[in-house]
Amino acid sequence: MARLKADAAVQAIVTDRVYDFVPEDRPDNVEEGWPFPYATVGTIQIIPEHASGRYEGAEAHFTVDTWSRAAGFPEVKRLGDTVVAALHYADLDLDGHRLVDLEWQATHYLRDKDGLTSHGVHMFKVLTDLG
Repeated sequence: MARLKADAAVQAIVTDRVYDFVPEDRPDNVEEGWPFPYATVGTIQIIPEHASGRYEGAEAHFTVDTWSRAAGFPEVKRLGDTVVAALHYADLDLDGHRLVDLEWQATHYLRDKDGLTSHGVHMFKVLTDLG
């Protein structure tokens, strides 16, 4: 999240709307003025790496979701491109671990069931060790 909030290209599109948890005061109706577009940290899966019976690091998979109510997919794709550029092969400092690799794996764009919201799901893989 810190990387996305610090990235000028991401911020040019979403200002400060990068969330781990979308605020509860968000109205469900677009006419009520909830600001789009925005990005959220999605699912996270962590798989520990063991060598010789010891914990050595982890492989993690996570998603960043992008959301837009602009017509079609152009805005959500533009936001998705900036998210991928900010994170793919990024060199991040991690507490207690050393980042070995951070790689973009895939993106899926879809229309949400409300018929109004465009949604991007951007999948990443992270490898860490204890350094």
